[in-house]
Amino acid sequence: MDVVLACGPGGRALAASLASLLSTDLGRPTDGVDAPEGAHGDALTILAGTAEDITLCGLRFCPDLDALARIPALTDPNAESTDAASSHGVAAALTGWGALPAWFAPDDLDIARAVARSRWLAAGVTPSEIGLRLTPPRHGVRLVPTSDRPVESHVVVEHGEERVALHALEWASRETSGPGQGGAEGDREAASPVQVGAAGLTEATPAPGVLDAIRGATTVVLPLTNPVTGLGVVLGLPGVRDALRGTSARVVGVSPLLLPTRGDEEATLRTLDLQHTSSDVGSLFADVLDAYLVPEADVDGVRARLREVEVRPAPTDLAALASAALTASGSAR
Repeated sequence: MDVVLACGPGGRALAASLASLLSTDLGRPTDGVDAPEGAHGDALTILAGTAEDITLCGLRFCPDLDALARIPALTDPNAESTDAASSHGVAAALTGWGALPAWFAPDDLDIARAVARSRWLAAGVTPSEIGLRLTPPRHGVRLVPTSDRPVESHVVVEHGEERVALHALEWASRETSGPGQGGAEGDREAASPVQVGAAGLTEATPAPGVLDAIRGATTVVLPLTNPVTGLGVVLGLPGVRDALRGTSARVVGVSPLLLPTRGDEEATLRTLDLQHTSSDVGSLFADVLDAYLVPEADVDGVRARLREVEVRPAPTDLAALASAALTASGSAR
């Protein structure tokens, strides 16, 4: 079994490519019909980041989980409406009434998932159990939240003498939208991040199965995307970093410069006096990495800094990158 820790757009994109590659190897049917239950075991466990989950309109949204639930290997064509996935009518109405902030734009399927999730949470069902209800394993691919306890990344920004804590998603929207796009609070657009925190992290624990998946993996792929507000928080959960250090699997990191980015990573890294480079980001996770895939132009510089890590050049094409990650682990498909 291979494992990927997926946070943010880049982590989700690489997880989707790995799922496509590994589920194809299992002989995934192309006609939309599942193989018989028990016909194959798990090929890939996706550990989805939960540090950017958020409650709005009384509903619990899980951006990483909900986006990953839509990858082809996990999609049940009989269970979800493509119309809902392409419609934003509900969000438009809520935004128009002032009940939903303009910087958060879920589609109707996201909202449907949030309604179901919130109802079950109120009844005492755990996020892990809810995940199985909403996205059961398919084609050897399993989706698991990294924690059942709420943990939310916040970015503290400074504007003059004022300090304000913004949810990571709100901060990302403001950072990437440019001046003048902040609506009534647009005067804070120029605010600089001074600190990133994770509310609830001290009380949180990894979700059931997370540590066992890492310890029992053949390969662990670690896309180093959202390194401060996403992956960094996941590795702050008790036992996760130790499990990565102690697993018999090779842990393969993937440079954020090889993956899609959201646009706010450079600013949040500045709070740690780091830059958005393969070398600086890799230094945050070097203690858990056995191999590190980086752009060819970065190889020499990263090797000079991360002397204990095997550094390899890698392509930017996602399908080729997924294959390269498995090759770096010795489990090439």
